[in-house]
Amino acid sequence: RIAINREVPDLERILEAAFDKLEMQGRCVVVTRHAWELAAVRQFLRAHEEPEERAAARISAEMLPQLYPLLASCKKYAAQRVQKAFKPKAEASEGKQLFNTWMMHVLKKVPREASSDIRPAGDLAGSAVTE
Repeated sequence: RIAINREVPDLERILEAAFDKLEMQGRCVVVTRHAWELAAVRQFLRAHEEPEERAAARISAEMLPQLYPLLASCKKYAAQRVQKAFKPKAEASEGKQLFNTWMMHVLKKVPREASSDIRPAGDLAGSAVTE
């Protein structure tokens, strides 16, 4: 059913569109119920995260954009998880089995760091050399 209704690509497009419309520092709340929805949210975050300087310094220039797809894009924002995903409290669900699988994810649109300045150690490509 999920594949026939193209629910995964739809969720991916919705997340992209929501972040394109969000103001910088804006937040997006996503409620997931199924494992595939959780996987789609995690994949979105992975595709929109920037490497920490320490990680970027240890990864080769060829591998960096493969591990951090945002670096190969022209997007001016990154996505961050504001807090760990959480579930409704047991008393809020009133014992209903349906609510036991729900999770709420709070994501935030943030400006990209100067990621063009983040380069693996020893990589001089794109940097100015003065004599």
